[in-house]
Amino acid sequence: MIGYQIDSELYLALPRAQDASALTALIRNNCAYLSQWLNWPAGTTLATEQQVIQQSRRDFGTDKSLVLAIWWRQQIVGMISFNGFRADGKISDVGYWLGQEFQGQGIMHRALMALVQIGFTDYQLEKIVIHAGVGNQPSNAVAMNAGFKLDGMIRHDELLTSQGWIDLNSYSLLRQEWLAQQANVAQSNADQPDTDQL
Repeated sequence: MIGYQIDSELYLALPRAQDASALTALIRNNCAYLSQWLNWPAGTTLATEQQVIQQSRRDFGTDKSLVLAIWWRQQIVGMISFNGFRADGKISDVGYWLGQEFQGQGIMHRALMALVQIGFTDYQLEKIVIHAGVGNQPSNAVAMNAGFKLDGMIRHDELLTSQGWIDLNSYSLLRQEWLAQQANVAQSNADQPDTDQL
């Protein structure tokens, strides 16, 4: 399995054909919740999910996108992705969703921070972008808590079956901002007393 270990209970991995059943069940169980902000959950079947997985693996192989399953305590709980690369591969938009029953555990924050690291190190991105529905408080909070800056609001930028046209908040994080975050974390860790010496 091609994956990225985040901590002892959380890792990201390319979805496999055998993951289609678990992903389909997760989406169907959260269909009403996810459909508030996404159009595709209602049409999810085992066959469509198998096709999505096959296409995502092909796109990974040709550097078109990076779609990863979020595994928490040995079960798939959501997905996170770079939905494509533009500006000569230097900018990418992030998408993510998490089963409602798994929220409040810091899962998506950790998953996003890991994907950001992958983006700026492995893919050498210059900017990472997140678009979140103005009323989607959890999604907006994930972006802000990860240090993304609000660039502005885009009016009527997505048409949802559930509520018609919605406005999107556009967030971004630049490579230089991420590097500054990493330096601050390193400095904070260096300032902590060495408890082995106390």
